[in-house]
Amino acid sequence: MKKLKLFLTLLILTVGLTIVGCESPTSINDPQEFLLNDAILKKLVIGQFFAGGKIFFKGQNFVLIADISDLVPQKNWTDAKIACREKGKGWILPDIEQLKLLYKNKSIVGNFADNVIWSIYWSSSLPDGPDSVWWAQIVDFERGPSPDAISVTAKIIPSNVRAIKKIFINYKISYDK
Repeated sequence: MKKLKLFLTLLILTVGLTIVGCESPTSINDPQEFLLNDAILKKLVIGQFFAGGKIFFKGQNFVLIADISDLVPQKNWTDAKIACREKGKGWILPDIEQLKLLYKNKSIVGNFADNVIWSIYWSSSLPDGPDSVWWAQIVDFERGPSPDAISVTAKIIPSNVRAIKKIFINYKISYDK
C-alpha cells in the first residue's frame, strides 16, 4: 500500500510539473536563461538539442549550434544575413569554416536540402579582392565543400540558409520559443 501511495504521489507530481511546463534547460521549446559553464559543456554531445537548435561542433570552450531547419524560402545573400539575425539573439549566418563543419555533420543535424536541384548554402564569408562586392562563399550540400578551391556564387542568387549560434563557456544563454 505504501508503494502504491508513493507511486501515485510521484505520478501526480510528474503530471503537475508537466502541466506547468517545467522542462529540462536543454529543451528547444523552453524559454531559458542560464550560464554555460565547463561542467555543462563537458556533458554536451554533438547531435544534442540545446539552446534552440542542435549541436554540430564542440570546441574546447564553445559549442556551435545549428537551427533545426532551413530558413525558407531561399534567399539572396543580404536577405540571408538579415533573416538569421531576425531569428533571435545570437543567430548568425555561418562563416565558410563553420559551414564546412556543418556540412561534415549534416546527417546528425538533418533537414538539409541536399537532394534537390539547388543544394547551395550561403556562408557569411566573402572572397578576397574586388569580387567580394558581387560574390559570397558557399558550400554545395550535395557535393560537399571544394577541397582545393573557393566556391562562390553571385549574392543575388536565392540559395539555402541555415542559421547557427556560437556559444562560449561563461556566456549567459537565453533563447525563446
